[in-house]
Amino acid sequence: MLFLTIGVILALEAVNTALEALTDLVSPDYHPLAGAVKDIAAGAVLLGAVAAVAVGFALFFHFPKLTDTLLLILTSWRLAVFLALIFAGYLFTFHYPEKK
Repeated sequence: MLFLTIGVILALEAVNTALEALTDLVSPDYHPLAGAVKDIAAGAVLLGAVAAVAVGFALFFHFPKLTDTLLLILTSWRLAVFLALIFAGYLFTFHYPEKK
């Protein structure tokens, strides 16, 4: 599972890089659709990274029950940190000032 997860993340990064290069080739000037393509490709990498973290937790932290794990996450500071990171990623992705 670990090697499969690593392979998927590397593949997503390669696809993201290829899409960015292709977008730059097709649209050298700024275009909103070109930016959307790049954002969506980066979002796919982010989703893969979140899934990789879940796989890491499943492999390396042996919790007795899934309900205990969810309870631990939802009743601790981890949820606040996770939500803050998601919000920061949202702000950085969609509200970052554009280059002029």
